Amino acid sequence: MDLLIDSTSKTVKIGLVEDGVIIATDSWFALQELAENLTEKIEALLKKNGKNLQQLEKILVHSGPGGFSSLRIGVTEANVLAFGLEIPVLGIEGEFTELGDMLGKNASNTGSTVMPKYSHPPLIGTRK
Repeated sequence: MDLLIDSTSKTVKIGLVEDGVIIATDSWFALQELAENLTEKIEALLKKNGKNLQQLEKILVHSGPGGFSSLRIGVTEANVLAFGLEIPVLGIEGEFTELGDMLGKNASNTGSTVMPKYSHPPLIGTRK
């Protein structure tokens, strides 16, 4: 089973995939709470479908383009889960409207971690 994560916009989407078919999804409008609730939402989706983290075989994460904070949080979550579970993580780049659009796409990374691809440089102010 695979986990899909798309945090490139204000509406975050997650899904579970078995044999190339999305079997469950969840989406929510997450602004400031994304870092606080992404793990909980993933665990709830797994539990609701009688699954657990140890059943994951790989993680596919939308690696951009996208906004700085939300994209960074989703990619970090994917990297941390993959590292902890010792499974592959694949970054999928492009403009997608549905989670299913990520399936069958070529991964942008060749290593064990995914790097986010931001749609514009971060708006970080200079020191005063």
